[in-house]
Amino acid sequence: MMKVLIINDHKDGGGAESVVAMQYQLLKEAISVDILYGDELSPEINIFSYIYSYKVKKAVVNKLKEANYDIVHLHNFYHILSPSVLQALRQAKKTNHRLKVIYTAHDYHLVCPNSGYYYLKNKSIVNFQINDKWPWMFINNIDKRSIIHNLLKKAQWFNAYVIHDYKRVIDVITAPSFFLKQVILEHFNADVRMIRNPSVPINNNAGVFDKTADNKLQLVFFGRLSIEKGLNNFIKLLSQINDIPYHLSVIGDGPEYHELTKLVAQYRLTDKIKFIGKMVRSDLLSSLKKYDLFVLPSVWYENAPMSILEAAQAGLMIATPDHGGMTEMVEAVGGGYHFNYADPGKLKSCLIDAQRVKHQKPQSHINDFAAFLPETFCSKMIDLYKEVLSNQSQTHE
Repeated sequence: MMKVLIINDHKDGGGAESVVAMQYQLLKEAISVDILYGDELSPEINIFSYIYSYKVKKAVVNKLKEANYDIVHLHNFYHILSPSVLQALRQAKKTNHRLKVIYTAHDYHLVCPNSGYYYLKNKSIVNFQINDKWPWMFINNIDKRSIIHNLLKKAQWFNAYVIHDYKRVIDVITAPSFFLKQVILEHFNADVRMIRNPSVPINNNAGVFDKTADNKLQLVFFGRLSIEKGLNNFIKLLSQINDIPYHLSVIGDGPEYHELTKLVAQYRLTDKIKFIGKMVRSDLLSSLKKYDLFVLPSVWYENAPMSILEAAQAGLMIATPDHGGMTEMVEAVGGGYHFNYADPGKLKSCLIDAQRVKHQKPQSHINDFAAFLPETFCSKMIDLYKEVLSNQSQTHE
């Protein structure tokens, strides 16, 4: 039976960790699969181990010796494990000639020292161009925390991918969006496959909300309150719209909470914008149908935001900026609205039209929901494993 080892930095966390957990549960029903978390190794993280951890390399080498794995499937590794895990895999391949390495890209780490693929200018996020190369990235500030954090990210990335080119140990990269696939291929030649992240269908039959008596357009954002999500920019845009009745509910927490509440007070929008805080996922999903429009105002290149899919399943209209993986995700759920921060009139037009159709809007039509189903994800992964092990040449997407 095929033996697979899944490796990821964290056991618990955000979207990547959910994908890892679901992948493990799905695969173990069909093949032999183990999982290794950086959390379990409990490495002492310092400025040196962040760049390259000898302790992690030794631990991964020992793990690979425990079983003659056919596939190592990497997810995130640059927070705790460090790129030393790639060197461990390179070493393992010298004795286990059958071993193949699959890497699922959840962000832009392989092509940019800032995994979000942006830099900061006057404390604002500026996205790199798709074809920007690493020397240009290195002369910009890529971490808002401090100069030390900025230099450490660059040192780790330069050592791993410029000096040692560790990424060459990877046989196949999977990306959950065509946009991320395009960005990776812009930077280096690789075998990149687009495989959508899995999503469990949401039951939204429970509960009925009568919206006919409410003329206000009910907007909702749910997610982490971080600078990348663009809520500060979005609130400033909303402050310029005075002739459309709306209410925005902000669900979630994060480092930008206090700044955002100050901004809402500054623009005198406390009667229009409410911060609900973090909600239990099941409660969040069941409450979505009372809203009309889901807004994801991210200023960075979102990869494949599953929140768009979740909102669409609840019948919400969608509004996002027209960039990154958000564009194709909106298309995947049957369309939506796009706005940009340089043109307040564009957002106003979106809200006017959304308000016009809110009472008669149909359920969002997800063009190809089968592509997001867990069983589709599992089937595609197993097929990929079989392909790389047999070295069969197939037509790629």
